[in-house]
Amino acid sequence: MLSLSGILHRQLFWGSPNFGEHPETDKRYLGWILHLDSPLRVLEGPDSSDGDSELRDIQIRIEYGSPLNKNMERLVMRHIVITGNVLVAVLPSDNTPVVQWVIAAQISDKHLTSQCVRVHNN
Repeated sequence: MLSLSGILHRQLFWGSPNFGEHPETDKRYLGWILHLDSPLRVLEGPDSSDGDSELRDIQIRIEYGSPLNKNMERLVMRHIVITGNVLVAVLPSDNTPVVQWVIAAQISDKHLTSQCVRVHNN
């Protein structure tokens, strides 16, 4: 489990069936992005040749049916702290090199400092 802080945004992404390869038929969806207060250092990140990268944005995933889904809209453009597991992006709908599956999110003035995380496949 890892806690991260930053400003929550909604961003429009390409969806199924081809995730932007065929814009005339591909759907679009709004995803959650946390713009981090400080860069997250990722060890063995999928987008770096030396196994290291620093991210300023991370895509947020919430389990379908989670009570968090109802509360996330009120957190948009607010400073929040989220807690969950950080994993390597593997799904076609993953739009950042790693994603965080969130189990808790709350408005907070707390700014968490830079962290280093070793990520693993889902």
